[in-house]
Amino acid sequence: MFEPAQRSIAVRDEAFVFPEHELLMSTTDRTGRITHCNAAFCHVSGYSMDELMGQPHNMVRHPDMPAKAFKDMWATIGHGRTWTGLVKNLRKDRRYYWVRAYVTPIMEGGKPRGHMSVRVKPTDGEVRAATALYARFRQGTQGWQIGLQAMLLAALTGLVLYRQHLRITQPFEAAVSLCSDIAGCKLDGALPAYQGRHPMGFLLERLKQVQTNLRAVVGDARHEIDGFSSLAGQIEQSARHMQQASQTIQQVVASVTDVSQLLQDVTTAADAQSQGIAQVNDALHDLDTVTQDNAQLAEVSAQSAQHMDAHAGILRRTLDICRL
Repeated sequence: MFEPAQRSIAVRDEAFVFPEHELLMSTTDRTGRITHCNAAFCHVSGYSMDELMGQPHNMVRHPDMPAKAFKDMWATIGHGRTWTGLVKNLRKDRRYYWVRAYVTPIMEGGKPRGHMSVRVKPTDGEVRAATALYARFRQGTQGWQIGLQAMLLAALTGLVLYRQHLRITQPFEAAVSLCSDIAGCKLDGALPAYQGRHPMGFLLERLKQVQTNLRAVVGDARHEIDGFSSLAGQIEQSARHMQQASQTIQQVVASVTDVSQLLQDVTTAADAQSQGIAQVNDALHDLDTVTQDNAQLAEVSAQSAQHMDAHAGILRRTLDICRL
């Protein structure tokens, strides 16, 4: 999680300044991979949450950080205690930013199963002292000078903004009680005990703000859930109306299909009727022709009858002559 970054990576000698009220938070598993981070950490580090989740926490470590600083940190949290110190981190755009880090082990069965890190903006004096001390660490300075400088840095890290006194240690029982209060979100009782006289007071004030904000978020979320429930009911009702409309449309389509079939049957009957009328017209035409033929035949018959009648007259006169 907190191993130093490689010295060979490219960096920019340009600081990234973030507001004092920003509270950078993250948690890691026992292998040092990020399991949670807040929006402030994403903003200051320059990475998105998707880029950070599941990645080793040392992806934000600056190569100027000496290994001894991390060795001290691991020794502290390895005994279940909270480590406090200044850390120089590296952004995605290769600029750097300083934080005052509070690293707390998350214990399970007496062993750390992960770590929680809360970071705030340090003072300019703390940054200058840490820069000088870490430079001497990297140059290999030995002896009492490093010890003295480390004590000075520890004092600056925790106490410069808090009445400039040298209370750099607290009883283990108080630390355990504080961690228990923080873990149980019992900040109202823990805050007065540390507020204004201990560096943890600053952290508790920030955590109290986070708790208040989370309560507001939960309230908003509950309100949104109620709104979503109402919206879901409206959507369900609309779905029922749409289903009813669909059934009505299906009935209309079926009726239109029946009407279409009826029209087709009427059209077929009309076609058949037209054919029958045409046949009747043909029959009438044939009948008219026959009538005309019969009329002509009747005229011929009449003429034949007249001729036969004339012949009969002649025949009678002939017979009369023969009798004489």
